[in-house]
Amino acid sequence: MTVRRSDGQDGQDGQDGLRELISRLRRVESAVIPSFPATIAAARLQTRRRLARRGLWLYGAVSTAAVVVVTGLTVRAWFIGEPALDWSEPLGVQLSAVSWESPTDFLLKTPDDVALRGLPQLVRLRNLPPAPPAPVPDTND
Repeated sequence: MTVRRSDGQDGQDGQDGLRELISRLRRVESAVIPSFPATIAAARLQTRRRLARRGLWLYGAVSTAAVVVVTGLTVRAWFIGEPALDWSEPLGVQLSAVSWESPTDFLLKTPDDVALRGLPQLVRLRNLPPAPPAPVPDTND
């Protein structure tokens, strides 16, 4: 595509100069910028190092916490003379005194829930004739 300038001359020489500038810029950038596979490899290596550091830190924190808890329970049992946790007796919670209402209990409350909770007892109807006996299939054929 050629561009006509207002003075009537073709703008081809300007386009050639622009193409030359863009190609020179690409050459300079390609010399400085690493390739895409190298960038991906560096990102993966950095992620592995970060995960390795995080794993070591987590392992150290968990093991330190475990040592502190075991040491505390041991020292307490040694000074007091009794075990820190006594599992021979129940914890003292009376389940009949505890009530729990789930977050979705409101779905079970209907306008006629009183009738649903107080269904009448089914009583045997008296003074009805007994049901006729069921017919026995004939197997002599």
